[in-house]
Amino acid sequence: MTVNEAIARCDEMTGDSSGREAKLRWLSDVESMVYQEIICTHEGAYEWAAWKPFGADDGERELLAQDPYGELYVFYLMMRSNLLLQDMNQYNNAAALFASSYTSFADWYNRNHMPLSVGDIVL
Repeated sequence: MTVNEAIARCDEMTGDSSGREAKLRWLSDVESMVYQEIICTHEGAYEWAAWKPFGADDGERELLAQDPYGELYVFYLMMRSNLLLQDMNQYNNAAALFASSYTSFADWYNRNHMPLSVGDIVL
């Protein structure tokens, strides 16, 4: 899933009430969270030193969590949009969907990637 696809899917469900710039910031936040909390805790995590937050020209950039787990980005955007609109019922629904999809991705990643080994056991 790309940045543009995530924003378009969110807009289909909630409308464009919060604007593209806000959604780019939110996508940067959740992408950073996915990287730091899930990817970096496993071996083979590539260096992210060159990473920068999403900008207006990053629409075709691929997101870390790919389908079927890419929906976590859509639910996160919906959650943040609903919070901005102070629609707490929709916010709670989107938050539950985001938490479930985030956990599903983390579980899949944990099953398929070796965790970091920190230090050696010395006897």
